[in-house]
Amino acid sequence: MVANVSATCIADMLTLADAAWKSGYDAVMVLPPYYYGQTQNHLMHYFEALDQQLGGKWFAYNFPARTGCDLSPALVAALAGKLPNFIGIKDTVDCLSHNRAMIEETKKVRSDFAVLSGYDEYLLPNLLAGGAEVISGLNNIVPEVFARMMQAWRDGDVAELTRIQQQIGRPMAI
Repeated sequence: MVANVSATCIADMLTLADAAWKSGYDAVMVLPPYYYGQTQNHLMHYFEALDQQLGGKWFAYNFPARTGCDLSPALVAALAGKLPNFIGIKDTVDCLSHNRAMIEETKKVRSDFAVLSGYDEYLLPNLLAGGAEVISGLNNIVPEVFARMMQAWRDGDVAELTRIQQQIGRPMAI
């Protein structure tokens, strides 16, 4: 289980992260600073400093449409290569090529690094590109659909994957 502990204050994030780990969560997820625009260099230093303070496994949450900054595949790969507790990213970018590039770049430095899609309908393309699943909104409403998708993926059932992908696409159009 992963707890999102994003906040505008590092002290608050650390308090939330500590509570999450004490409650049995496996990892926490953090947004980049999102009030002022950040360069890739600023983000590198921010996440390196945050990693030293977190003291446990963590994911980054990349959502440039809401934060105003993109965690580029090159930046994430550099961080993944340096920080063993940085175990993955939720890549909420409405562009499959960004998701694919994130997978390709991070796999160059860490085979165990998890790239999760943030868009429901990108689960299957993410898996096909070598990614590690999805954290999405519909998971909260119809988790059984995503459980069936993962079972069909493990079974190699292309017909079922196709059916479920189309099923997921209908509410995404709304």
